[in-house]
Amino acid sequence: MSALAWILAGLAAARTFRLWAVDGIAKPLRRRFSALMARLYGRNERLAKSLNEGAWCPFCIGFWIALAWVASGLAWSDTWPWQLAAGSFAVSYVAGHVTSRLEGDDIDDAD
Repeated sequence: MSALAWILAGLAAARTFRLWAVDGIAKPLRRRFSALMARLYGRNERLAKSLNEGAWCPFCIGFWIALAWVASGLAWSDTWPWQLAAGSFAVSYVAGHVTSRLEGDDIDDAD
């Protein structure tokens, strides 16, 4: 994996984490995931509790997201679909941070 692929994987993982853990667009998915874990409580309470806690722990979910991006990068970083996906997530992450720094809090108040 090239140095650029490692950078893309890292930034893509950061964007994916933010999408899951912070952004409002993923809130329905997080609720559905929690509901799925609640259904598992009856069958295997320990496993369900661990999975649900892991989905909300920043370090836990961050690890799994990073693992997925790095593993996919090791396997496919020389292909254009991986580069497109990782590059899109990476640029989105950088652009979001740059824009939020330039615009301040006004961006959150937009209609």
